[in-house]
Amino acid sequence: MSNINTRKISYEILYDIFQEDAYSNITLNKYFNKYKLEEQDKRFISEVVYGTIKNKMYLEHILKNYSKGRVKPKVKIIIIMAIYQLLYMDKTPSFAIIDEAVKLSKKILGNITGNFVNGILRNIERNLNDLALKYKNKEEKFYIENSCPEELYSILKRQYGKEKAQSIVKSFNSKSKNSIRYNPLKISKESLVEKLGSNALSSDICEDSLLLNKLDINNKYFKEGYYIVQDEASSLVACAIGENVSTKYNILDT
Repeated sequence: MSNINTRKISYEILYDIFQEDAYSNITLNKYFNKYKLEEQDKRFISEVVYGTIKNKMYLEHILKNYSKGRVKPKVKIIIIMAIYQLLYMDKTPSFAIIDEAVKLSKKILGNITGNFVNGILRNIERNLNDLALKYKNKEEKFYIENSCPEELYSILKRQYGKEKAQSIVKSFNSKSKNSIRYNPLKISKESLVEKLGSNALSSDICEDSLLLNKLDINNKYFKEGYYIVQDEASSLVACAIGENVSTKYNILDT
């Protein structure tokens, strides 16, 4: 990675999202445009930001079990993004993750806070294989560890039953495929598949979608508007609307 402090940028993005109610994708793009970032830096920041957001409920529960009293918002963000890295980003050594979090907290909030962050993270790191977290029951353990709000889990359980509800919740945290939707105004699906070669696979969900082994937004075909990056389910909505071209629709895009 470059000399740019990617963890500080990750912190600033998460602060805007959690404290200022900013949109994650818009905020990421804003900071990517603000700093001259290499692709590797962008990937790291995106992983830390989206990973922390996705697992926020679980990460905060870990922090709650390893800290006494209320932790101020700025400190909490630094700690939970570090916990995410300790749990899910094993390419970086634990000591380096903690060291960077301590440096960041000292720079932003002072030495005393840095020592506090160091103590909590080192305690968590020592117990990574057995965090011994407290839960009221097995169901609370499930929805917290999957960072699903209790209200949403209860709604899903009422509608689909416990087994199906838990399957849906687990799917929230599964990694999405690299899905694109071809632009029929510029190219046929067959021609695009030919151009993309072995990188492109057909979607089983939506006929307008293709799945890419590797997504590259610097690809010339993307820049020329031959396709957009869009989830298969979102593409399926457009296909369904287009089935009867004579029908007049009132469309609410939310």
